[in-house]
Amino acid sequence: MNKRESMLAYHKYIQEHRKNVQIAWEQLYPISWKFRWGHLSSTVEILSNVMCHDLSKYSEKEFEGYRQKFYPTDEETPDDDLWQKAWEHHKNNNPHHWQTWTTMSLLDEKKDIYFVEMLCDWMSMTMKFGGSTREWYEKQTEIKLPKMYVDMLYQIFDLLEGEKI
Repeated sequence: MNKRESMLAYHKYIQEHRKNVQIAWEQLYPISWKFRWGHLSSTVEILSNVMCHDLSKYSEKEFEGYRQKFYPTDEETPDDDLWQKAWEHHKNNNPHHWQTWTTMSLLDEKKDIYFVEMLCDWMSMTMKFGGSTREWYEKQTEIKLPKMYVDMLYQIFDLLEGEKI
């Protein structure tokens, strides 16, 4: 793969991922009323976040590091330092990553919004790579969520599986 093909492949991946995040929100929205983040102002903000999800991956600070890591050309060796800088920028500017939002000083309502976007992100990954989001989550031993969010996660898994969404 040459540089142009690599850039195009990564661009297509971002587009597909962002579309899958939107599909995930479409699956979560019908059950949103069962949770405290289900009121109108939160669902509007979640929708806004979902529509803008991962746009920073197109930025100068992220694109090349991610592209090299996941779509290297045939003649290049990915630059791990460039990847680490891209990841740090991404997670520090996108609070839907558990590493960031669990340490931020946010109102619970904002944490709820980022929690839902994070779940949409995870659901998107399982749409791409297979398996269930529950199975994926249970394999991720490094994820540290407050008990309240773990409980909410399992309630959502049960609802989604029960409603065959």
